[in-house]
Amino acid sequence: MPELRALALTKAYGGAPVLRGVDLALAPGELAVVVGASGCGKSTLLRCLCGLEPPDAGEVRLGGETLAPAALRRRVGLVFQAFHLFPHLSLLENVALAPA
Repeated sequence: MPELRALALTKAYGGAPVLRGVDLALAPGELAVVVGASGCGKSTLLRCLCGLEPPDAGEVRLGGETLAPAALRRRVGLVFQAFHLFPHLSLLENVALAPA
């Protein structure tokens, strides 16, 4: 997988800043841990990195290429700590929902 890089990511909700100029670089195969208190922006950072949430400013690059959120969603995955499947759908149907 190409290098994943965040440059000056900024995100606010209702005027309240959550991310303020976050920079991050991960090399292929590198493992990183994001640690912090509840509400400090860990999930928001991850959501911006995988394209689920567009940053207000800054950019996310994958392999040196700046990607829009929709392109990131196609190339970067995220597994939530408490995942939720739709009980009325099969596993295949649940997995097929995201790419659709």
